[in-house]
Amino acid sequence: MSRRNARILAVQALYSYDVGKMSLEDLLKLEWIQNGSENDIVPEELKEELDETNESDSKAEEYGFARLLIAGTINHIDEIDEKIKAHLSGKWDFSRLNKVTLAVLRISIFAILYQKDLNP
Repeated sequence: MSRRNARILAVQALYSYDVGKMSLEDLLKLEWIQNGSENDIVPEELKEELDETNESDSKAEEYGFARLLIAGTINHIDEIDEKIKAHLSGKWDFSRLNKVTLAVLRISIFAILYQKDLNP
């Protein structure tokens, strides 16, 4: 698993937080990754990669990175949303933003503002 995959999980978690009103505690457990359902949100190739990862240290590191992005973004969500709102045109309302786009923007802004010591 890579940081890319951790970011995908974080985007999915933030989408669930926004749309499904999942709690931060439930999101950080990452139990929704392994729970199969008809409305499965984890892409099959990512699931296969998660299943094939035998190096528990690597998996733990990536899950930790996903949790960092999720918790950090949600903990600073009001500040992040204000930054987004400040840069929208006068004709565009915050509520019109697509929820997936909003999740990506929030994580990106969190990384820029609060993760200055991390490499991409």
